[in-house]
Amino acid sequence: MKKVIDVATVPSGHPATCLDLYLPEGAEDHPLLIFIHGGAWRTGDKSQYENIGRTFAAAGIGTAIINYPLGPLHPAHVEQAACAFGWLREHASTHGWDEDRMFVGGHSAGGHMAALLTLDPKYLKEVKLKASHVRGCIVLDGVALDLDHARERPPLLLEMYQGAFGAAEGWHAASPMTWIASRSAPFLILIGEKDDWISHEDTRQFAEKLKLQGTPVESVTVPGRDHFGMVTRIGDPNDPVAPQIIKFILDPLPMP
Repeated sequence: MKKVIDVATVPSGHPATCLDLYLPEGAEDHPLLIFIHGGAWRTGDKSQYENIGRTFAAAGIGTAIINYPLGPLHPAHVEQAACAFGWLREHASTHGWDEDRMFVGGHSAGGHMAALLTLDPKYLKEVKLKASHVRGCIVLDGVALDLDHARERPPLLLEMYQGAFGAAEGWHAASPMTWIASRSAPFLILIGEKDDWISHEDTRQFAEKLKLQGTPVESVTVPGRDHFGMVTRIGDPNDPVAPQIIKFILDPLPMP
């Protein structure tokens, strides 16, 4: 495995714009997973997820773990994710991955960003790309998938959403559910059986709406996993999460 840390995606090299690469040694034209960490849009760092990069690189999948601005209101977070996607596509031939097999995924708030980047075309359009350049999207215990119904959810989540999205008037456009209007890249949606942080009903309805629009979807409940264990235990012996993701990337669902 080849590890390259603190790769700048913009000339300033600000830490929020950097990413870490974990690449299969000597492999060419391999797929790439762009992973967006969680942390309520306010905390976290790419350096905390080396287990993810190492696990997927060992399976022949390049992994880019990105940072994004912590603290500013939406859409600064997803705009940086789009910037990273654009940089990674532009530099595919330099580092050895296949620009047509770039997957985006994330956990918790990162799952929201991955889904929104895949479904709302304006973010990739800003970096002169199209939604069709995303080969697949992976959502791990995603939050804020349906912000139109956020006030029906636990108070802790509501406070978190207010901190990330500001005034409620902008929540509809920030909701991935809003942008399910036609077929999109395939989705893999993983839900921790014991996760009491997310709305399982929102996730179910999100998957169902994708299917109704003709998007290929795999939705899997992972036994015994809570919210944080979904990512921290990737790569553990007998971990059931990584094999699901590896299969989705190496044997992807057909594009609609």
